[in-house]
Amino acid sequence: MNQNEVVFSQASANPSELELKNEYSVVFGNQTIDMRSVNLEEDKEIEFNAVFGKQIIMLPKDLNVRVKASAVFGNARLPDDRQVAFGDMTYQEKSAEGMPILYVEANVVFGQVRFIRSN
Repeated sequence: MNQNEVVFSQASANPSELELKNEYSVVFGNQTIDMRSVNLEEDKEIEFNAVFGKQIIMLPKDLNVRVKASAVFGNARLPDDRQVAFGDMTYQEKSAEGMPILYVEANVVFGQVRFIRSN
């Protein structure tokens, strides 16, 4: 099963930095991406898309993250628990100089994307 593209089903992914895909999408399904084992060596861009589906993205507390979320009749919950249902919202973490950054674009249409910080 392709864990980065979910259609009419449910899937989980637990990628390391080497296995981290550039895009994860769910359509009419559920997807959990556990990124707590990711330790970036350099900046990385990644996109999450939920259309009539739900994504849960688990992030480690020490990962330097910038999230730009766009929602249309959906719900995007950022790592600081702010939410957007229609429009755009950005989360930018204050970080130590020189640390790699994970740049995230999250797109939601009639669905949900939720970012959770944990160890």
